Amino acid sequence: FRQVDPTKLKGTLVGVPGLNAISIPMDRRRFPDEEDLNRLFPGKENGDESQQYAWRIFNKIVRHFDYHIDLHTASFGRINSLYVRSDIYNDTLMQMARLQDADIILHNEGKPSAGQVVAASRTLRAEAMLAGIHSITVEYGDPQVYQPEMIERGV
Repeated sequence: FRQVDPTKLKGTLVGVPGLNAISIPMDRRRFPDEEDLNRLFPGKENGDESQQYAWRIFNKIVRHFDYHIDLHTASFGRINSLYVRSDIYNDTLMQMARLQDADIILHNEGKPSAGQVVAASRTLRAEAMLAGIHSITVEYGDPQVYQPEMIERGV
C-alpha cells in the first residue's frame, strides 16, 4: 500500500494487513480459541471472542465497502500459484479478477473450499457478496513468505 498513488484513486482505499492480528505474531492461522475467522463471518455481536472479532471487522469496516479484495496465501505446508476465486458469471467480479494478472481464475461463489465446513460457514468474501459488496479472493503464493513478483502482478 506504500506504493499506491493517491492521485490515481477515486474514493477511499482501505488496507488491513493481517486481519487476524492476534494470531499472526504467533505464526498461527486460527484465532486463539481455535476458530478459523474466515468461516465465521459475519460473526455475532454477542458471540464468543472470535465471533465478536469477526462481527466487528465486518460491521465496522467491510460493510462500508463497494469493492473488496480478500488477500490470502496458501495454507501451511502448501505451494501455491497466484490465483483468484470469483463468481465468473458476474461481469464486475470478472473484471476485478482479470486485473490481478492471475495464473488461474477459479469459479467459486464464496463457499469455503477447505477446513471445517458446516452449513453456517461463510467466508468474508461470501458474506460481503450477500451484503451487495463486489468481492473476490486472491491467493498470493506460498505461506509465511513475501513473493514480490506475485505482489507486483496483482492489485
